[in-house]
Amino acid sequence: MRRLGALFALFLLLQAGAAAVASAPGMKLDPRFGRDGVVRIDPEAPGHAESFPYEMVGTGSGGFFVLEWAKGSGCKRCSDWFLLRHGPNGARDRSFGAVAVVRGLGYYDYPDLAVDGVGRPLVYWKEGHDVIVKRLTLRGRIDRRFGDHGRFVLSCGCYPASLSALPHGRLLLLSDGNERTQRHYRGSIPVVARLRRDGTLDRSFGVDGIARPRLHGRYSPQDLVVEPGGGVVLSGDTCCGLGPGPYVTRLRADGKIDRAYGRAARRAVKRLPRGAEVLFVHGLVGHRDGSVDLYGSLNFNERTFVLRLDRNGSLARSFGRRGMKAFRFSLGAVGSDGRDGAIVQGNGNLYRLGPQVRTEGAPRVRYSGGDTEGISIEPQDGGTVLVFDFGEDAGCRQSCSSVVSITRLRLIG
Repeated sequence: MRRLGALFALFLLLQAGAAAVASAPGMKLDPRFGRDGVVRIDPEAPGHAESFPYEMVGTGSGGFFVLEWAKGSGCKRCSDWFLLRHGPNGARDRSFGAVAVVRGLGYYDYPDLAVDGVGRPLVYWKEGHDVIVKRLTLRGRIDRRFGDHGRFVLSCGCYPASLSALPHGRLLLLSDGNERTQRHYRGSIPVVARLRRDGTLDRSFGVDGIARPRLHGRYSPQDLVVEPGGGVVLSGDTCCGLGPGPYVTRLRADGKIDRAYGRAARRAVKRLPRGAEVLFVHGLVGHRDGSVDLYGSLNFNERTFVLRLDRNGSLARSFGRRGMKAFRFSLGAVGSDGRDGAIVQGNGNLYRLGPQVRTEGAPRVRYSGGDTEGISIEPQDGGTVLVFDFGEDAGCRQSCSSVVSITRLRLIG
């Protein structure tokens, strides 16, 4: 009887262990996508000898768009930009064609890319003193119902930072705007504009649709998280009188700055170790409870930090050691997994980190044999995540050619 009891207890223990493994969050390469979960993107800009894929965004239904740079023919430092679409299996969708969305841009006027709730692509770029948004139809034609004959133009002297699609067809534009007086340059401020579905400014946000939070010093915006209630948490880097370091601030749903949140966040950032030579922000990851995780690098990427702020901007002291975790890990990119956790790229691996950001034993996927840098990590419908990375051929020693690939991960648990 004792032996039977011991065997029964062992059986229950094994069953509990199996259930724990089955319920533990993980991920694997999606075999239904490309070749074993990876699609290599080759340059395809028509009529251009020199081109390369620059940006990617998922369609939400498993496919993705690729924005491709091509050397312009009009001048030495001009560039043309083409948009291509790939289906859920990773293959090129020839019905969409290669759409020339922008021609003759300056060398540094790099555009950004987004997709709205129905799968229509939008491109955001700088042209002279203006930033411009253009929307295309699902067939790859200019959507003339958007803005002024297919384009929205904002004259702000800004540089594009990011373009985000919001619920109900709205858009959020984040730009880096120079603040000047008549005599000298004072610094840089975030410029945030919110658009309606039809491509016009949402006048209920900020001042006539535009928010320019006045912040002392120079602020370079890096990332944002849109809250379910419409608020926006911004992060970036500071300098010029403030010293190098990260900042976090928040705009309410009406575009006004939440000064109480900003004061709490400034106190929270002081939790970082003193003497760090470089504090570089990689991104924000939001959680369902309203808290956000600030991911960044310390001392030239030798260490990575994760700082958690609660919904009021204060340190979430129940997280890690008084609100912060630091570990020796070369961080390349970070993005949400769409399920209250994060996908982190670094050291040639992709790690899925749960809400408590544990690195020991974290599920990981070896996704490239080369030295790569993750450009973007995006959660998609159906429990998948797309990773766009740009690097070099594995094993390359001299005259290395660039490799651009899309990896699709299927989340487990």
